[in-house]
Amino acid sequence: MISEMEAPAIPVTKTEPQKKTTRRKETPHDRLLKHMLAKLDTARAVLKWALPTHILQELDLNTLTVEPTELPRPHRAPLRTDLIFGVKRQADQQAGYVLILLEHQRREEYWLPLRLLLYMALLWHTCSRRKKIRTLPFIYPVVLYNGKKAYGAPRSISRYFKGQNVQTYLTDLVLKPFQLLDLTCESDTAIEAAFPGTQPGEWAGQALLLTMRHIDDHDIESFLDNKLGPLFKQLTCTEHQEDLSELLQYLMETAKIDNETTLATIFERHIVEQEDRTMSLARKLEARGEARGEARGLETGILFVARNLEKTGMPLSEIAKVTGFNEVQLRILLNIRVTR
Repeated sequence: MISEMEAPAIPVTKTEPQKKTTRRKETPHDRLLKHMLAKLDTARAVLKWALPTHILQELDLNTLTVEPTELPRPHRAPLRTDLIFGVKRQADQQAGYVLILLEHQRREEYWLPLRLLLYMALLWHTCSRRKKIRTLPFIYPVVLYNGKKAYGAPRSISRYFKGQNVQTYLTDLVLKPFQLLDLTCESDTAIEAAFPGTQPGEWAGQALLLTMRHIDDHDIESFLDNKLGPLFKQLTCTEHQEDLSELLQYLMETAKIDNETTLATIFERHIVEQEDRTMSLARKLEARGEARGEARGLETGILFVARNLEKTGMPLSEIAKVTGFNEVQLRILLNIRVTR
C-alpha cells in the first residue's frame, strides 16, 4: 500500500506555519465522483470498465484501497488530486504495488498531460522519501471526462514537442541514463583536450572544471600554481575577470588551504593586476592569512561585534559602516573560525 511506502510529512517547525493545500475549486461533479468511488465495490466496477485489459490482468482488484490525495511539494503548499487508488499485482505477476490516479475533467485542458505528469512525479517523490525504499510503484493515470463535446485537447506529452524525433527523445528521456559529468573519473589531460581553443570562454570553462575536480586535493597548492595560475593569467584581461573573484572565493570557502600567504604569492605570479581594482585577488588570500592571526586577539573587539551583527541579519554594507572594515575584509574575516 502507498501508506507503507509514503514518506512522513515534512516536519513543520514552530516558527514555520503549516502551508495550506493548493487545490482547484471542487465542483458538484468532483463531489459526486469522490463520494461514489469511495465505496470500493463501485470503484472496482468502474476500474474494470476503465482500465485496458493488459493492465487489469496484472492487478488483484480485491486488494484495492483508497489512498490519500494530498501531494506534498518541497518548500511549497501541497497539491491535491481527485482520487488515488492503490492495488497489488496478481500473485503470478511481478511483485509490486500499483497506483491508479483518477482525475475528473468537465472541460478540455490543453496542459492536462503535463499536470498529470506533475502529480505522478510528486507521488514518486513522496515514496522516495520513505526510508529503505529503492523502487517506485507503477502509476496509471485515468481521466474521467463528461464535457459537452468530445475531448479534443492533447492526451500525450508528445503533443507538446515538434519534430520527427519526439518518440526517440521521450523514450531516451525515461529509459536511458542521464548524461553524467563525473569529474572524479576525468583526467586533467582529458579536460584540457576538450577546451583546446583560444577563446576566453574556453579558458573559463577549463578553469571551472579543473578547480572543481581538484577542490578536495590535500596538496592543492601544486594544482593552483601549475594548472590554475596560468589560466588566471589568461583570463585577467578579458570580460571573464569577475569569474576570477568567484573562483578565488570558492577556493577560500571550500579548499583545504593551510597557508593563505603562500597562496597569495602563487597568484601574484600569475595575475595581471588592474589599476581600478580596490583589492587584488591575490591580496584577498593574503588578507585572510593575516586575519587568521589577527582574529585570535579580536574575539572581544571589533570582530566580535561584526559577528554578532551578522547573526542579527544586518546587511554586510551596514556592518562595514559600523566596524570600519570594508565588505571584502568582512567576507574574509567572518568566514574564519577562531582557533586558540
